[in-house]
Amino acid sequence: MSALGPTHSEEVTDLLVARAHDPDRLLRHWTPRSLGRRPAPAATSALERLAADEDGDVREAAPRVRERPAGSP
Repeated sequence: MSALGPTHSEEVTDLLVARAHDPDRLLRHWTPRSLGRRPAPAATSALERLAADEDGDVREAAPRVRERPAGSP
C-alpha cells in the first residue's frame, strides 16, 4: 500500500479509499500511510473512518499519519 502513496492519481485515491473498508485488517492498517499523503476530501474522510476502526492497530495508524506534515514518508 505504501508504494501507492506518491502516485497522486484520482484512480489510486479511489482504490485507497476503498481499502479503508476492506475486511482485511492488515490492508486497513497500512492504508492510512498512503492516504495521509493525499489532499483529497475523500482521503480525509477515509482517514477519519480508519481512526474509528474496530481494530486498535488500525485506529492507532490513522492519527499518526494525520499528524505528519504533508509529503512525509
